[in-house]
Amino acid sequence: MIDFKDLKSISPAEIAANEARRLEEFYQEDEASRDRGSKTRISMTLVQEPEFRSTLSGERTVLLRGTQDGQSVPSVASYKVPDRVMDDRDAENSFMRQMQDIGGGDRLSLAGQWSKRKWQDREGLPRETWEFKAQHMAVGDVSLEKMLSKGKESEGQSVNVAAQAGMAARGAGMGG
Repeated sequence: MIDFKDLKSISPAEIAANEARRLEEFYQEDEASRDRGSKTRISMTLVQEPEFRSTLSGERTVLLRGTQDGQSVPSVASYKVPDRVMDDRDAENSFMRQMQDIGGGDRLSLAGQWSKRKWQDREGLPRETWEFKAQHMAVGDVSLEKMLSKGKESEGQSVNVAAQAGMAARGAGMGG
């Protein structure tokens, strides 16, 4: 028989603190994973505005089309918006506003790695392309080291677009 007197009751404050701690650990692991996946830095001059997409699993990505490091051959890069930004409505809105200010002709620095994507076209013919999977994104010409220094601070200001969004939301007294 179970003696219910010996069971510990968890207060709503303890539940909230445990959830906040679990979520922070998740975000920190996501950031560490992004840093581990950032082996290469490229500069890209956009040829069109960023395209926002959502996957079936709910992930938000930004598709970037541009020319890489002064080459004339177009490149494609995708950037998965960090969960930390997507889980905070104010940070998400700030991120979206920043992305709307980016357009054709703007120069971005991306940290990530190249990935080959294979598929079959409508006629069943095999196709493949190389795509840059960006883990960090910054406006302008930013070094890999600055993007990986948690992509957070450069002389008191963030160089990472997603980190800027979170800092702006927290600085305005908002945030999740």
